[in-house]
Amino acid sequence: MKKTLIITTLIFILLCSSLSPQTSIATKNINSEILLPPPQSVDITYRDAITKRCSVRSFNQLEPVTDEELSTILWAAYGMRDDGSRTVQPVDSLYSTIIYVFRQEAAYTYNPNNHSLELFKEGDLRQTVNWQHVAPIQLGLVWNKTVTNDGNLSAVEIGEIGQNIYFMAHAFGLSTVTAGLTGFDEIELPDNQV
Repeated sequence: MKKTLIITTLIFILLCSSLSPQTSIATKNINSEILLPPPQSVDITYRDAITKRCSVRSFNQLEPVTDEELSTILWAAYGMRDDGSRTVQPVDSLYSTIIYVFRQEAAYTYNPNNHSLELFKEGDLRQTVNWQHVAPIQLGLVWNKTVTNDGNLSAVEIGEIGQNIYFMAHAFGLSTVTAGLTGFDEIELPDNQV
């Protein structure tokens, strides 16, 4: 059976993904910061990554996604390269996306500067943001309006990030899907985030 990664998006403003069942990162204790393991190297050609990229909307069985897979997917999505640049190109020299990681015990934000998860809010918010698909981990990309007030720039960046998530997920043999949602109001994001 294939492992599952579910991506949910509301056009250009919000992208939310789900990874299939639990990784072992901090599942017993809620930490204010979780350092992720180093990203793995993946051996796949660009052609193969494009060929394998597709949306899957039904899943027979969910297998756990490892800590290393989650780490590598987050790094591919928005991480820092050795030269100090990110894995996506800046639009107008700005990076305006915040990645939320919703897990059973809490919601976190991804910090690309030190490749870690930082506690946002305790509790299980997964059904709040994504009632369409059941998955133990969901990733949400949110536009930070204090970095740029141009939603079009944010749309371009979120598109780049979404592509990287799809490519890396499929490199690991994970299945993905993009779907729309509207439940972020209940999360009580900061006013500068959409």
